[in-house]
Amino acid sequence: MKNVDILSADFPQYEPSDADRKAIEFVFQRFHSMNQSFLRPYRILNDRSITQYEDDSMKRFSGYIPPSDEMMEDWQVKIFNNFTRTVLINFLSETSLMPAKVKIRATNESGMLDKKRSFILEKLNEFSENNEQGEWKNFFHAMNIAVKGTGFRYEGYKRVKRDVRDILSFDPSSGKIRTEKKTIVDFDDCYALDVPIKEIRLGNVWDMEIQNQPDMVWYSVVEYRAAQAEFGRYANWKYVRPGQMASHLTTQPFFDVDQFVNIDPAQVHILRYYNRPLDRMVIWANGVILYDAPFPWIHKKYPFAKGIFEPLASNFAYGKSMPDKIATDQDMINILWEMMINQGLLAIYKPILTDDPDEMEDSILIPGLVKKVGNKESYRVLNELTGPDASSF
Repeated sequence: MKNVDILSADFPQYEPSDADRKAIEFVFQRFHSMNQSFLRPYRILNDRSITQYEDDSMKRFSGYIPPSDEMMEDWQVKIFNNFTRTVLINFLSETSLMPAKVKIRATNESGMLDKKRSFILEKLNEFSENNEQGEWKNFFHAMNIAVKGTGFRYEGYKRVKRDVRDILSFDPSSGKIRTEKKTIVDFDDCYALDVPIKEIRLGNVWDMEIQNQPDMVWYSVVEYRAAQAEFGRYANWKYVRPGQMASHLTTQPFFDVDQFVNIDPAQVHILRYYNRPLDRMVIWANGVILYDAPFPWIHKKYPFAKGIFEPLASNFAYGKSMPDKIATDQDMINILWEMMINQGLLAIYKPILTDDPDEMEDSILIPGLVKKVGNKESYRVLNELTGPDASSF
């Protein structure tokens, strides 16, 4: 389907086997349970859900100013002093000057420390990190953890190829070009990928260690072409329809997760289910089982790492973010700035009291304004309103 419109292409009908149906039902039930835990509010997060906590931290880092509410007058200002962003960037700037270095201690067949092997493995790891701009990635991973409190990272391997054309000859006078097609490898190495918090579901949110999780899910929505590049080699990929769930799902009683109901055209919902105790991994795409087999890695562990900025509790899987940690300071600074500026506006544009029946229509006196009034003695400027004094600063 490389050169056809995927939205109008014909796809064969997917008829899952009994084993696939059981796998789909099992994975959906586990995802539904994890999703409920993910979306519920937690007292430890100040009665917010994990997504609400992340959203609030992001808004504080970005300096988000919400729309004015009905209780505010038009002349009043709303201020967000970027104190949080400044503190966080300064923190990252200092820590990035001293990045953590990986120390590898390799052993020989007898279990004794082998310095030569350790040196070689450290250099291989260094080469692999440089191959994917490791320092740059690690900086943004650290920023992600500081801003949101928690960061998930997938560690994997990929090989990226593409077709190109080499120029064999070129005739400027005629414009004729002879080319030769060939395939080059853009990337062939291990890689690290930061996974958004909203895409990860944990089997037990009350366990800090990710490798102790009973099971977990990585759920993502990607464009069809991107999904095809990653999963197109699987036998059942031909059944995956962009923008549509497999028809067999519509009658399932567990099909009540909102994000699977409305699917945008040309998109594919990918659900990866991992169960370390059972050594089982299931890959599901728009209702089609692509893979249901043991972990493909020799280490037989979850291919994820998790970092937190600061613990919220000794047993809670998610961490406290820096914006949340200094939220009280940020709110106080915002309120003080708003009070001082609003007080200054009142001092500059002082209100005027009057009982004159011929009241002025203009609420603000502009320079050069000539205005006739019935009785100027009926007007009094509130001169007692002054701006912020030195103690305010």
